[in-house]
Amino acid sequence: MGYLTNGLPKSLAEFPVDLFFSYSHGAFSGQSNSELKRWSQKLAEHLREELNFDGLEVSLFLDESDRQDESVDRTESLDLQLRSQVEGAGLFLMLLTPQYLRSAWCRQELAWWQARSGDAAGAEGSRLFLVRVHPTDESAWPQGLGQIPGYFFYDRDLPEEQIRPFTYRGSSRDLDRYNEVLIALSGKLSQRLKAIRQLLEQRHAQWQQQQKVEAEFGQVIYLYGRQDASSAWEKTCNRLQDRRFVVNPERPQPLAANGGMDVESRSQLASSDGLLILGTEDTRAVDSDMVVVGRRYRHLAIDQRSTPLPCAVFDTVGRSLQDERRMRNAENLGISWIDGTRQDWSDQLKGWLQRAS
Repeated sequence: MGYLTNGLPKSLAEFPVDLFFSYSHGAFSGQSNSELKRWSQKLAEHLREELNFDGLEVSLFLDESDRQDESVDRTESLDLQLRSQVEGAGLFLMLLTPQYLRSAWCRQELAWWQARSGDAAGAEGSRLFLVRVHPTDESAWPQGLGQIPGYFFYDRDLPEEQIRPFTYRGSSRDLDRYNEVLIALSGKLSQRLKAIRQLLEQRHAQWQQQQKVEAEFGQVIYLYGRQDASSAWEKTCNRLQDRRFVVNPERPQPLAANGGMDVESRSQLASSDGLLILGTEDTRAVDSDMVVVGRRYRHLAIDQRSTPLPCAVFDTVGRSLQDERRMRNAENLGISWIDGTRQDWSDQLKGWLQRAS
């Protein structure tokens, strides 16, 4: 379970892998565990630790299989596994070296990523990150990478033949520079992962709301009506329950003497999928309730739940209640109108909840 999938249903788990590590093993004939491979794996582990320090427990895919980079004679199972991991990754991290550019494996991983993500490298919001481990000929870069500055893990002032990645073969003299770039890279990865997670959570909230709206029953409606309109309230409550809506509160309740709802009513309102204000022949009451309940106490509920709360007048009268001034006031207050005198009132109500979600 990774940072981008934790707590999400499988249908919304778009990125089962938080970070795919694309790197060359730097292998040569008779040798599969090269120093470049060990350095790259150490960097991956340090990045995992830094992201964890920032509160992100990530899933990081790092291909540790023994393979020859220059060979394209790979088994089908490994090919399919790698492709699945690449295409399911939230972020793609390239460790660029001359060996990477020569590797058919690495180029294939990048091609899978670009085909799946449609990511414009270097663009704002790009999910592709470039780690420069050793100088490379940019004219030989794979198409579509653009001019990405990336993160330099080597000293650019040294002659090229002397350049090695920071802390190569256990060097400690450049450890501070290694840590500096490591933390900068980790910070940017963390920002991007959090942005993706925020987007996924928004989609999840929308999906949850949509599931509730599309269900045959189970939506919770807070039906506000005055005590002196208890007969109209009871009839409306029964009509809603006949359509399998859950209705709160259990009876019409007056506003408390201090001008506010009681604690239980506020809690029920904040937990509801929608607020309906009962529209009766008492036009002055309707006008007042739109302001006091539909604005003031609705906004208090929104503050408590941290999400919008749709509100509508449930009109039990018809056209005589729908004069232009009242309808405009409702619109300006962000209050919809459900005409309960029409045969299709249930469809109106469901459509209103669906649009509000």
